Amino acid sequence: MESMSKPSAYHLFLLRVWSDSPRGGGPSAVRCSLESAATRNRRGFDSVEGLACYLGQLATDLARRKGDEGACPEPLMLPPEGEVAP
Repeated sequence: MESMSKPSAYHLFLLRVWSDSPRGGGPSAVRCSLESAATRNRRGFDSVEGLACYLGQLATDLARRKGDEGACPEPLMLPPEGEVAP
């Protein structure tokens, strides 16, 4: 019998991002894919916004499982490149 385990609260992905030029000219599109290091399953996105939406939903699902029903935490504010954080 196969054991039933809880979904992992930790995810490790390989992120690929590239520019895709359409045939016949026109503006290029940014494409992305995430590959799970654990399962090697790959998920593709036709925009950075789609990737951000997926990651946001994943984070929300993880927070719900953990019992954190609140809003997303404030993003970390990193200093501009070349500057040192106080």
